[in-house]
Amino acid sequence: MTESAPGQEAAEEPAAAPLTPIQRWYLDGREPGRPLRFTMTQRLELAPGTDGAALRAATDALVRHHASLRTRFRRTADGWRQDVLPEAPDAVLTRHDVTALDGTALEAEVQRLTDEAQAALDPTTGRVVRALFFDRGPDLPGQLVITAHHLVVDGVSWRILLADLETAHRAAAQGRPAEPPATGTSYGHWAARLDRHTRSGALDADLPYWTHTAAAPAALPAGRSGPNTYGTADTLTVTLDAETTDALLRQVPAVYRTQVNDVLLSALGRTLARWCGRDTVLVGVEGHGREELFADVDLSRTVGWFTAEFPLALRVAPDAGWHDTLRSVKEQLRAVPLHGLSHGALRHLVPGSPLATAPAPQVGFNYHGRWDTGGAGAGLVRGALPRPAGTPTRRRRGPTSWTSPVWSSRAASNSAGPTRPASTTGPPSAGSPRTPSRPCGRSWSTAPGPGRAAAPPPTSRSPASARTSSTGSSAPAGTWRTSCR
Repeated sequence: MTESAPGQEAAEEPAAAPLTPIQRWYLDGREPGRPLRFTMTQRLELAPGTDGAALRAATDALVRHHASLRTRFRRTADGWRQDVLPEAPDAVLTRHDVTALDGTALEAEVQRLTDEAQAALDPTTGRVVRALFFDRGPDLPGQLVITAHHLVVDGVSWRILLADLETAHRAAAQGRPAEPPATGTSYGHWAARLDRHTRSGALDADLPYWTHTAAAPAALPAGRSGPNTYGTADTLTVTLDAETTDALLRQVPAVYRTQVNDVLLSALGRTLARWCGRDTVLVGVEGHGREELFADVDLSRTVGWFTAEFPLALRVAPDAGWHDTLRSVKEQLRAVPLHGLSHGALRHLVPGSPLATAPAPQVGFNYHGRWDTGGAGAGLVRGALPRPAGTPTRRRRGPTSWTSPVWSSRAASNSAGPTRPASTTGPPSAGSPRTPSRPCGRSWSTAPGPGRAAAPPPTSRSPASARTSSTGSSAPAGTWRTSCR
């Protein structure tokens, strides 16, 4: 992300490339033959009467244009490598006639075919993306489900892909070549450059910071006994109303001269401090990972998995005022080297790294930013739809057991104003399979707002779904935290 344009070498995808730190985090140590199930899925409402031929041309153009969507992962004697195929192994888009289906029947069919598409993804063959066009006829809005393996996309990538899909479809519908804008630096070039940079010792100055961070206490209070597996995991979603979200997105940051994720982490930190009975807790935080390390590298339009996961020794005095808490958390985040990128690089790219055996955080935090779901306009995509139930945006790495609950938040803008879904994912308690209950360990922390009194926790909870929530529900500003053992 720099003003200078990348050179020809940077723009071209190398024949083979090493893995980035986040890819190493996922693939290193995996047993041979174990399925690589780790997907991101978008479900979109399309314009009524969407032309299937134009949509297919746009989808094909997207796969040709973005090399990550044609990436194959191979296990070699020296570890995992990634290379780009000349074309996708088989057709990416499939059309499904659902004109006779509505309501529950339509949802069931979308669910069934989405499950099949996700199961068909296989990074070892280069099959990393699938698109499903649900054609509802000329008078009703169709639907498009795009599911991709997380090894090749991240949150920023989706913004790039959906914008390029719109551009390519418009061109194809008008009979013009479907060619999205230039991509900039290739993902493979970035992976190789970061690997060389790290192994050269250029990031070693950050090692003392990360070694000190690893000494922070990571343990959480014990929860209930019983299974602690992905099969028993659940997601609890709370949606804030438009007024509260506006205070969180605009008023509080302006008053305290801070950012939204600082406010959210402050609320989470206070909750954890009171629950754990100490002022410091090791929290796993995610950043976009697209840092400006090299002047000749431009990642602003590169599709790939860049996420930087790093531990933060979050220090929050349980009874401190909000002004002091926000200022402290803001300073702690600003002190993180390279927004966390150097932690993953030093841990996963340096042989024998002292960080390799550092304790992992038992709770994670991820702020996804703002997404426009208003659907205004006359283009291809008219709005975002809830993902099919049971298809989480992310699945944690291990095959059977949880390493941490994940607290996830994003703001969505629609015609009625902005709303904010906040989700926690972790093992459920002894209650119903879809509604965690008290033994799992939850607490509520009210976020600060101009002139707003502390609010009690919500009195009713909707059944949680995987990374989806309804909008428009009324709930006070705050943070749910679901604990695991």
